[in-house]
Amino acid sequence: MEISAIFNIILSNSRIGGEKILASRARAFRRSEAEAVSSAQKMFEQSCIIPLARDCQCRLAFYMKTKFILHGGYAGRSNPSNDDFFKEILKDTPKNIKILLVYFTEDESDFSRVQEEDISQFEKNKGAKNLTFEIASTESFSQQIAQSDIIYLHGGKTLKLLEALKKWPNFREFLNGKIVAGESAGAYALSSYFYSKTEGGIFEGLGFVPVKIICHYIGENEEKLKECSNELETLLLADYQYKVFQ
Repeated sequence: MEISAIFNIILSNSRIGGEKILASRARAFRRSEAEAVSSAQKMFEQSCIIPLARDCQCRLAFYMKTKFILHGGYAGRSNPSNDDFFKEILKDTPKNIKILLVYFTEDESDFSRVQEEDISQFEKNKGAKNLTFEIASTESFSQQIAQSDIIYLHGGKTLKLLEALKKWPNFREFLNGKIVAGESAGAYALSSYFYSKTEGGIFEGLGFVPVKIICHYIGENEEKLKECSNELETLLLADYQYKVFQ
């Protein structure tokens, strides 16, 4: 056999052997790479995905239906019943909560005072939760609701509040899955009918909560509500009292 032929055979075998070695090393590399990816994936799931899933489950349960809480008045005052009211608003919510404070009943000059009262009450009763607050604006109200977990309707001038809220025909839909608390005028706005001595009679609310209501109840004017539908629950709330509807 010629030397050149022998050389070609040797070279061919060397190449085949080299390719086998390279292939073996490639398989080993792929195995180690796959193991590394699998390990990294498990670590990522443990640190990110699983906690995120649990938080999503918590928020899913939280957002399933709307919770309404009606308060009889003076929620900003120091009182054990008011503490219970604010704890009820925050009950069963995720750790990080955004609260939209609605002051459409107030003049802008009063925003600072009422905001300080409301935030103080929420902070006092928040436990370990992290709260952020925003004041509602008529320019971006629907977007603000979408980005909030809790909608808090402050008391004040009921008819002024109703006039403002009726600008959004889909307001009830905006509230789906939220916690909505209304104090005094806020409670009136959410009800079907209400009697207000301050406003001077019986008025129709938005009807989100099927009740006929008197806030600041002191044992009088209950008969006024008999003019409204008998099918509706009569709700008489004294100052500091509240009731939950889910």
